[in-house]
Amino acid sequence: MNEADNDLVFQTALTTLADQVQMFLDDPDLVPVARVMGAAVDPQKGAVDAQLTLMKRAHDLDTKKALLTILHNLYKQDAQGIYPASNLGDVLSELNRAAPGQGGDLSGTDYQSILGEVKGFLVDDQRGFTRFLNIVKARGPH
Repeated sequence: MNEADNDLVFQTALTTLADQVQMFLDDPDLVPVARVMGAAVDPQKGAVDAQLTLMKRAHDLDTKKALLTILHNLYKQDAQGIYPASNLGDVLSELNRAAPGQGGDLSGTDYQSILGEVKGFLVDDQRGFTRFLNIVKARGPH
């Protein structure tokens, strides 16, 4: 790298390197996150394939682009510069942390609890996303 000729590139690379170092220092909080995420995307469980199938079918059947509109609105900043998806994520993470309502930064235990709930939702055949996918699969085109 030549910081004299590429100052902006050098600053960006330096910032990225500092972020990576900080992330490695946070290992005790990241290990539970990585374990839960790994289990959630386990190919043997088929959750990722099922979600991709749902998105493809939704795209093909949603001629009025309702899903696209919902997603667009979730990631459209409000007057204060806040994304509704961020607010939704904050509420869901607070509700599903190890000790709901405690506030403050999330710990490794909190991430483990939150991602455990997400995993449970994704694979629950009775009330979760898997049930929703089965309903969608059972429906034929109109």
